Amino acid sequence: MLFLSRTLKTTAVSPHMPRRAELQGVANDFVHWFLSRNNDAGGYWAVGKLRLLCEQNDFKSLNLKIWPLAMHPSAESTSNWAQSYSQVLSAFLAGHRFPKTWLVFGSLALEFEPMSGMRAIGSSEAGTRFQLTLELVTDVGKKYIASGVGNCLPHNPNLERRSLFSALRQLPTEQMEQPGFRPTANIQPMKIGPRYLHKSRSFSGSMEETAALSESLASAPGLLSIEAIEKHHKGGNLATLEVDGSCLDDFLKYMDSQGWIDAF
Repeated sequence: MLFLSRTLKTTAVSPHMPRRAELQGVANDFVHWFLSRNNDAGGYWAVGKLRLLCEQNDFKSLNLKIWPLAMHPSAESTSNWAQSYSQVLSAFLAGHRFPKTWLVFGSLALEFEPMSGMRAIGSSEAGTRFQLTLELVTDVGKKYIASGVGNCLPHNPNLERRSLFSALRQLPTEQMEQPGFRPTANIQPMKIGPRYLHKSRSFSGSMEETAALSESLASAPGLLSIEAIEKHHKGGNLATLEVDGSCLDDFLKYMDSQGWIDAF
């Protein structure tokens, strides 16, 4: 299971001597990330997928041991999830300059209300309430706990829009481990609306042209989502896109290399 956190740059932090109490900050950051849409699994919100997993197995709650770091998945249905979340936690530890030898145990627990149950106050997401609790334990036995709540529905690909880009796919593991890395930081989302025409190809119809454009966009660096592609009355396709502003130059160069020009 690959989790896709939308981050492209690292943030430098000033050198300092870490303290074990900073593990509370690690826990808080992890929970904030987990509740957000950056907690992405295969292009969909991971919380919805976890809710579906629980319903399929008649679970009311889910407990995952995520530390020590799980290097290889096992045969258990939740193993890939635990492995992926342990890797995310490892990145947060590195970002806080927290020595991994100081952390001896980590677990997360998810509890889901039935679909007829209560909603979490303050969350605009559809569905009913869930609660996440993360527990981290240091080598001296001190526990640090963070929790959060939200609302979600079970994963349904027919009702959800799939993300076509996740920056973590582009990051080597060693970059994730650099001090200052934050899985949730530094994305610069921006909306653009180019009208694309191809410089050299001719198409038999608008459907073929739209399909070719969609294929090129799917591999474009910095693309966060495709909101719409519509035929333009002057020719070509009007695309409504969300891209990472820090990768805009790379995105434009890539589309040009694919033969697409912005006619506006």
